[in-house]
Amino acid sequence: MKFKYKSLVLAMMACGLLHEAQAANGLETLDNGLPSNIGVGVFGMSRDASVVVGAVRLDPYNYRAYVFSGGTSRELAGPAGDTQVIAQSASGNGQVVVGWSSKTTSRALVWEGSGYSELPHLGTTIQSSQAYAVSDDGNVVAGFSFSSSGYAGAMHAVRWLRTAGVWASPEDLNGGDFVSSRATAMDANGNTVVGYVGTAGYSEQAFRW
Repeated sequence: MKFKYKSLVLAMMACGLLHEAQAANGLETLDNGLPSNIGVGVFGMSRDASVVVGAVRLDPYNYRAYVFSGGTSRELAGPAGDTQVIAQSASGNGQVVVGWSSKTTSRALVWEGSGYSELPHLGTTIQSSQAYAVSDDGNVVAGFSFSSSGYAGAMHAVRWLRTAGVWASPEDLNGGDFVSSRATAMDANGNTVVGYVGTAGYSEQAFRW
Protein backbone atom coordinates (compact mmCIF):
# COMPACT_ATOMS: atom_id res chain seq x y z
CA MET A 1 0.00 0.00 0.00
CA LYS A 2 2.92 2.34 0.60
CA PHE A 3 3.91 2.21 -3.08
CA LYS A 4 0.34 2.91 -4.19
CA TYR A 5 0.08 5.82 -1.76
CA LYS A 6 3.30 7.38 -3.04
CA SER A 7 2.17 6.91 -6.64
CA LEU A 8 -1.13 8.62 -5.86
CA VAL A 9 0.57 11.59 -4.23
CA LEU A 10 3.01 11.97 -7.12
CA ALA A 11 0.15 11.81 -9.61
CA MET A 12 -1.78 14.46 -7.67
CA MET A 13 1.28 16.69 -7.61
CA ALA A 14 1.76 16.22 -11.37
CA CYS A 15 -1.86 17.25 -11.99
CA GLY A 16 -1.58 20.31 -9.80
CA LEU A 17 -4.01 18.90 -7.23
CA LEU A 18 -1.51 18.86 -4.36
CA HIS A 19 0.67 21.78 -3.30
CA GLU A 20 4.34 20.97 -2.73
CA ALA A 21 4.06 21.78 0.99
CA GLN A 22 1.38 19.10 1.31
CA ALA A 23 3.56 16.26 0.03
CA ALA A 24 3.75 13.28 2.34
CA ASN A 25 6.83 12.66 4.52
CA GLY A 26 9.57 10.78 2.70
CA LEU A 27 8.62 12.02 -0.79
CA GLU A 28 10.82 14.38 -2.75
CA THR A 29 9.07 17.74 -2.83
CA LEU A 30 9.49 20.52 -5.35
CA ASP A 31 12.02 23.25 -4.74
CA ASN A 32 10.98 25.70 -2.03
CA GLY A 33 13.23 28.52 -3.22
CA LEU A 34 10.52 30.25 -5.21
CA PRO A 35 9.51 33.94 -5.27
CA SER A 36 6.72 35.06 -2.96
CA ASN A 37 3.52 33.56 -4.34
CA ILE A 38 -0.05 32.53 -3.59
CA GLY A 39 0.13 29.09 -5.20
CA VAL A 40 2.12 26.61 -7.29
CA GLY A 41 0.66 24.26 -9.88
CA VAL A 42 2.43 21.53 -11.86
CA PHE A 43 0.91 20.15 -15.04
CA GLY A 44 3.41 17.92 -16.84
CA MET A 45 6.66 15.96 -16.59
CA SER A 46 9.33 14.25 -18.63
CA ARG A 47 9.16 10.54 -19.39
CA ASP A 48 11.38 9.61 -16.40
CA ALA A 49 9.73 12.22 -14.14
CA SER A 50 13.05 13.99 -13.53
CA VAL A 51 11.69 17.23 -15.00
CA VAL A 52 8.38 18.73 -13.88
CA VAL A 53 6.78 21.84 -15.38
CA GLY A 54 4.05 24.20 -14.27
CA ALA A 55 3.49 27.72 -13.01
CA VAL A 56 3.92 29.91 -9.95
CA ARG A 57 1.06 32.29 -9.21
CA LEU A 58 2.66 35.49 -7.98
CA ASP A 59 -0.63 37.27 -7.27
CA PRO A 60 -4.26 37.03 -8.48
CA TYR A 61 -3.30 38.30 -11.95
CA ASN A 62 0.26 37.16 -12.65
CA TYR A 63 1.60 33.66 -13.37
CA ARG A 64 5.14 32.60 -14.29
CA ALA A 65 6.14 29.36 -16.00
CA TYR A 66 8.65 27.21 -14.11
CA VAL A 67 10.71 24.05 -14.59
CA PHE A 68 11.56 21.94 -11.53
CA SER A 69 14.46 19.48 -11.75
CA GLY A 70 17.07 18.06 -9.41
CA GLY A 71 15.78 20.00 -6.42
CA THR A 72 16.03 23.34 -8.21
CA SER A 73 13.59 25.59 -10.05
CA ARG A 74 14.02 27.79 -13.10
CA GLU A 75 11.68 30.39 -14.55
CA LEU A 76 10.83 30.14 -18.25
CA ALA A 77 10.69 33.65 -19.64
CA GLY A 78 7.72 34.55 -21.82
CA PRO A 79 6.92 37.49 -24.09
CA ALA A 80 7.44 40.87 -22.44
CA GLY A 81 4.24 42.29 -20.99
CA ASP A 82 2.31 39.04 -20.82
CA THR A 83 0.86 38.57 -17.33
CA GLN A 84 0.09 34.85 -17.54
CA VAL A 85 2.86 32.45 -18.60
CA ILE A 86 2.06 28.76 -18.09
CA ALA A 87 4.13 25.62 -18.81
CA GLN A 88 1.85 22.66 -19.59
CA SER A 89 3.94 19.72 -20.83
CA ALA A 90 7.48 18.45 -21.38
CA SER A 91 9.10 16.21 -23.98
CA GLY A 92 10.43 12.76 -23.15
CA ASN A 93 13.80 14.04 -21.94
CA GLY A 94 12.40 17.29 -20.54
CA GLN A 95 14.46 19.46 -22.89
CA VAL A 96 11.42 20.83 -24.76
CA VAL A 97 8.60 22.47 -22.80
CA VAL A 98 5.33 23.76 -24.22
CA GLY A 99 2.64 26.04 -22.86
CA TRP A 100 1.25 29.47 -23.44
CA SER A 101 1.24 33.09 -22.38
CA SER A 102 -1.48 35.69 -22.37
CA LYS A 103 -2.44 39.27 -21.68
CA THR A 104 -5.37 39.98 -23.98
CA THR A 105 -4.95 37.06 -26.40
CA SER A 106 -2.91 33.87 -26.00
CA ARG A 107 0.29 32.67 -27.67
CA ALA A 108 1.32 29.01 -27.88
CA LEU A 109 4.96 28.74 -26.82
CA VAL A 110 7.77 26.19 -27.11
CA TRP A 111 10.74 26.60 -24.77
CA GLU A 112 14.02 24.98 -25.74
CA GLY A 113 17.52 25.84 -24.60
CA SER A 114 17.66 29.43 -23.38
CA GLY A 115 14.79 30.80 -25.44
CA TYR A 116 11.29 30.20 -26.73
CA SER A 117 9.42 30.07 -30.04
CA GLU A 118 5.90 31.30 -30.67
CA LEU A 119 3.85 28.82 -32.72
CA PRO A 120 1.84 30.03 -35.74
CA HIS A 121 -1.85 30.82 -35.26
CA LEU A 122 -4.64 29.11 -37.19
CA GLY A 123 -6.63 32.25 -37.92
CA THR A 124 -5.79 35.76 -39.01
CA THR A 125 -8.80 37.69 -37.68
CA ILE A 126 -8.38 36.37 -34.13
CA GLN A 127 -4.83 35.28 -33.33
CA SER A 128 -4.96 33.29 -30.11
CA SER A 129 -3.48 29.85 -29.39
CA GLN A 130 -2.43 27.62 -26.48
CA ALA A 131 -0.21 24.50 -26.41
CA TYR A 132 -0.99 21.64 -24.01
CA ALA A 133 0.96 18.57 -25.15
CA VAL A 134 4.25 17.66 -26.81
CA SER A 135 5.60 14.42 -28.27
CA ASP A 136 8.56 12.59 -26.77
CA ASP A 137 10.97 13.97 -29.40
CA GLY A 138 9.65 17.52 -29.04
CA ASN A 139 8.67 17.87 -32.70
CA VAL A 140 4.88 17.56 -32.41
CA VAL A 141 2.74 19.88 -30.28
CA ALA A 142 -1.03 19.90 -29.75
CA GLY A 143 -3.45 22.41 -28.26
CA PHE A 144 -5.94 24.82 -29.72
CA SER A 145 -6.00 27.89 -31.91
CA PHE A 146 -8.81 30.22 -32.93
CA SER A 147 -10.01 30.18 -36.50
CA SER A 148 -11.02 33.32 -38.38
CA SER A 149 -14.76 32.90 -37.84
CA GLY A 150 -15.10 34.89 -34.61
CA TYR A 151 -15.21 33.80 -30.99
CA ALA A 152 -18.44 31.77 -31.24
CA GLY A 153 -17.21 28.29 -32.11
CA ALA A 154 -13.84 29.53 -33.24
CA MET A 155 -11.64 27.44 -30.93
CA HIS A 156 -10.23 24.47 -32.88
CA ALA A 157 -8.00 21.60 -31.76
CA VAL A 158 -4.74 21.79 -33.67
CA ARG A 159 -1.43 20.00 -34.08
CA TRP A 160 1.85 21.71 -34.96
CA LEU A 161 4.68 19.79 -36.67
CA ARG A 162 8.33 20.79 -36.77
CA THR A 163 10.41 19.80 -39.79
CA ALA A 164 14.07 20.74 -40.22
CA GLY A 165 13.77 23.09 -37.25
CA VAL A 166 10.77 25.01 -38.62
CA TRP A 167 7.26 24.92 -37.11
CA ALA A 168 4.61 24.61 -39.81
CA SER A 169 1.17 26.21 -39.74
CA PRO A 170 -1.16 24.29 -37.43
CA GLU A 171 -3.14 21.31 -38.68
CA ASP A 172 -6.84 21.90 -37.95
CA LEU A 173 -8.22 18.81 -36.20
CA ASN A 174 -11.73 20.15 -35.55
CA GLY A 175 -13.56 18.48 -38.45
CA GLY A 176 -17.05 16.98 -38.44
CA ASP A 177 -19.97 18.98 -37.09
CA PHE A 178 -18.13 20.19 -34.02
CA VAL A 179 -18.65 23.80 -33.00
CA SER A 180 -15.36 23.93 -31.11
CA SER A 181 -12.60 21.62 -29.91
CA ARG A 182 -9.47 21.50 -27.79
CA ALA A 183 -6.55 19.03 -27.80
CA THR A 184 -5.17 18.28 -24.34
CA ALA A 185 -2.79 15.30 -24.68
CA MET A 186 -1.05 13.01 -27.18
CA ASP A 187 0.78 9.73 -27.40
CA ALA A 188 4.58 9.47 -27.40
CA ASN A 189 5.02 9.98 -31.15
CA GLY A 190 2.26 12.57 -31.59
CA ASN A 191 0.18 10.51 -34.00
CA THR A 192 -2.84 10.21 -31.69
CA VAL A 193 -4.32 13.26 -29.99
CA VAL A 194 -7.08 13.37 -27.39
CA GLY A 195 -9.23 16.18 -26.07
CA TYR A 196 -12.82 17.30 -26.17
CA VAL A 197 -15.25 18.88 -28.60
CA GLY A 198 -18.26 21.13 -28.33
CA THR A 199 -21.42 20.23 -30.24
CA ALA A 200 -24.04 22.51 -31.76
CA GLY A 201 -26.04 22.05 -28.57
CA TYR A 202 -23.06 23.37 -26.59
CA SER A 203 -22.43 20.08 -24.79
CA GLU A 204 -18.90 18.70 -24.51
CA GLN A 205 -17.75 15.24 -25.57
CA ALA A 206 -14.44 13.42 -25.16
CA PHE A 207 -12.74 12.75 -28.46
CA ARG A 208 -9.68 11.07 -30.02
CA TRP A 209 -8.12 12.12 -33.29
